[in-house]
Amino acid sequence: EVNDAKPAWVVAKVHEAVARCGRPASELTVALMGLAFKPNIDDLRESPALHIAEALTRTLPARYIVAEPNVGELPASLHDHRLVDATEAVAKADIVVFLVAHSPFAEVARAIPSNKFVIDVVGLPSAA
Repeated sequence: EVNDAKPAWVVAKVHEAVARCGRPASELTVALMGLAFKPNIDDLRESPALHIAEALTRTLPARYIVAEPNVGELPASLHDHRLVDATEAVAKADIVVFLVAHSPFAEVARAIPSNKFVIDVVGLPSAA
């Protein structure tokens, strides 16, 4: 039950972060960091991170950019959004959501400026 409820919890956390930003969601950029089923692979099948990304893009009218270093293009459900590298995602985002603990994200997480809202559901070092 805990695992099944986690995607909804993450979506709620992002909605809360948007509310704390004090600007309309449509003016904010959210970076979704990782879509794979688990770290350092390219398999998106049955991925909770992908389900979270899809739920967010359906329920929150923000701009989205996605960093997923293990795929060359986004799945059809996210084709309206941009696939970028992790550094660009963090630089352009108001809210950074770490959904998968890909190895390349650890370095980026340590360098996030304090003016960004960070939601780290995977426990990256210094990502909050």
